[in-house]
Amino acid sequence: MSLWFITMMPFIIYLLITIIVVRFIFKKAKHFQLTKRPTKIIIGIYIVLLVASVALYPALTSSNSLYLTDEKAKKQLKLNKVFEQNALANKLTEEDEKYLVDKWTYILKGGELYLKQVSPDEYINEQVIVHWTDNRKQQIEGKVYKTRNILSNMDFSEKVKPTMISWSDEHTLNFENPDSYTFEGNLFTDEIGLFPFANRGFDPFDFDKNIGADGSTYVILKVPKHINVIDENGLRMYPPVEY
Repeated sequence: MSLWFITMMPFIIYLLITIIVVRFIFKKAKHFQLTKRPTKIIIGIYIVLLVASVALYPALTSSNSLYLTDEKAKKQLKLNKVFEQNALANKLTEEDEKYLVDKWTYILKGGELYLKQVSPDEYINEQVIVHWTDNRKQQIEGKVYKTRNILSNMDFSEKVKPTMISWSDEHTLNFENPDSYTFEGNLFTDEIGLFPFANRGFDPFDFDKNIGADGSTYVILKVPKHINVIDENGLRMYPPVEY
């Protein structure tokens, strides 16, 4: 049974009940004296509003671009995982490039590249992937990717900013969480009940604590083999070990 049908079922039931009641009223009009024009207008307006609500409610809910069906949410989470696997294997495809948000080159000073978390007390997903090159120069190539942020069947990708990345000391790549985004509001319920328009509260939450592995920023670095990468905060990601 589709989500659309479940959502519409209460309205269809109410519409059928209304039609039955109105037909009954008109049949009994001679007893209740409801055949006068003003009464017919009032009943007609009520029916029009009810029918309009059946059409407008799906439009209102579908306009909420945050919400995804179970199928779409699972598909996007799977695509996130596929991207991560491709990135670790250095086999990104044209489809993966849609997650690209920034790219740059940097001339490193010295033989060491430091990966530093600006605020060690804050949690940042392991997100740096290093691929070695035979280049004898000091040039570091970097690409920043951001996968879709999915939480509770909602896509917050446009609202959650990628990790802030900056260089310092000519050899240190710094990582810092962006300003926290807090979401709060109300969601229409799709449960069948006497009051399908009733909404339920959506408690405020902080993305730093809740977004988890359902979306992340990935920094893919091409580093010459003669440069030593020092990662004191555990920011690097490694391919899974095969036994």
